[in-house]
Amino acid sequence: MSPADSATCAPVTHRQVTPARGRAAPNRAQSHTLTYQITQLYRPGSNNQAASARVMTAPRPGHKESVLPMPKQKPTPAELPSNDLILAAIERAICHRGRDEPDVALRVIKEHLGMAHNGWTTQQLRPKLEELEAAELIEQSRRRSHDVWGLTDKGSRRLDAVRSDLTLPEAAQHQRWRESRAAASDRIAGFRGEVRGTLDEAIVLLEADHEADSAVWFDLSERLQRACWRYASAIYCLREWQEPDDSAPDVDDAPYSQKGRRYTRGWDKD
Repeated sequence: MSPADSATCAPVTHRQVTPARGRAAPNRAQSHTLTYQITQLYRPGSNNQAASARVMTAPRPGHKESVLPMPKQKPTPAELPSNDLILAAIERAICHRGRDEPDVALRVIKEHLGMAHNGWTTQQLRPKLEELEAAELIEQSRRRSHDVWGLTDKGSRRLDAVRSDLTLPEAAQHQRWRESRAAASDRIAGFRGEVRGTLDEAIVLLEADHEADSAVWFDLSERLQRACWRYASAIYCLREWQEPDDSAPDVDDAPYSQKGRRYTRGWDKD
């Protein structure tokens, strides 16, 4: 060791450490390891700050070291849609909204592209929308405090030229029709049996001749009405709801008394 080193390196002192109650004292090998690490930490010319982050104290007997979890990788996105497909999605989204508005929000555009609505897909689509806007194929505006996009005349002409080569994912309105039809097929027999069973109860009450009070009949009427509603809704979804296409919005123009007949999720609500 040079004179300069001996002047800057303070001697390592040792003192007797009394272990905490219930904790075993480190053995001789562990003490020597810890002393060596501390000596290396304060060795002249070492990067004390970096070295201090690497120093590990001797493990306590029976102590299991914690392992930090590996950082999660960002999801790998599927192949991004082409610019032409984005144009087609915007056009279909505007059509299926069924409103007199020439533009739609990003969330709706994603839906027609079959993409999840989250920050990652937004990050991927934003540059492509900016590219289309720079090419004057779409235009961005604000509606109800939200960014919306619509086709320009130039964008519509571009879409007409490539339309035959594009295939969009299944539209949301067609998916609702398909899933409702499948649900009706699975459950219509059960709904029919429920109507029959409730009617049988009514027949039994009628034959009892004035033995049931009004509360029983009111309860029965509600259950019969509910059973008939579910059965009628299933009939409509299975046999009468026409398959929608992409050329028009699928709007249920039902009579007032039949509002909600497409709402299959309501079948199980009391």
